[in-house]
Amino acid sequence: MAIRMMEILFFAFLTGYMIFRLWSILGKRSGFEAPPPLPRPDNEADNVIPLKLRSQKKTASTEESPEPSEINSALEAGLKKIQAADPAFHLEPFLNGAVAAFEIIVEAFAKGDKATLKPLLNPSVFKSFSSALKDRDEAQQTVETKIVDLKDPEVVSIEIKGKQEQITLKFVSEQIIVTKDVDGKIQDNPAHLTLTMNDIWTFSRPIGSENPNWVLVATRIEGN
Repeated sequence: MAIRMMEILFFAFLTGYMIFRLWSILGKRSGFEAPPPLPRPDNEADNVIPLKLRSQKKTASTEESPEPSEINSALEAGLKKIQAADPAFHLEPFLNGAVAAFEIIVEAFAKGDKATLKPLLNPSVFKSFSSALKDRDEAQQTVETKIVDLKDPEVVSIEIKGKQEQITLKFVSEQIIVTKDVDGKIQDNPAHLTLTMNDIWTFSRPIGSENPNWVLVATRIEGN
């Protein structure tokens, strides 16, 4: 009986710890609070699937947005438009939240965890990811992804499109991606070589929404 009680207390502690960890990553108002899917914007027809990952370096709640003088004029104009619509928006917490979301999405895709992916992607991107996972399952393959290094994301664009705020980021990472068959035999990259990945991700949310969360609405590989 005592052993059973110890097991119950242990799992209760473990559950509480995991909830705290998820809240510490997703619970800050950086705009990445594990949202429900949002309405898709008009410009998401050409989504493709890339992957990436990295450890969060900064605490979102302690960072401030850079002053307009620290970014170029095109980004400054977009940032001012978003801040006019949402005065509480700060760029640096958004970037930290995007990095955390990036890690979660990449890990979930590698594991085939659609339940985790769904609230972080808009319907079109989720459909594309799900299709890729289905193809992988039908081929009886598994993929192991290890991020060796991930640089700070670069802001590509900040803009308002229609009724959506959109921010596009470039993620540059060094990754080891290994594909295995149903028997665990390596089919691709047996030498575990590191690849440089340059992925462009666009995050979006409705203007003036009471829900602060952003979702991934488009992905592409640089140059494609």
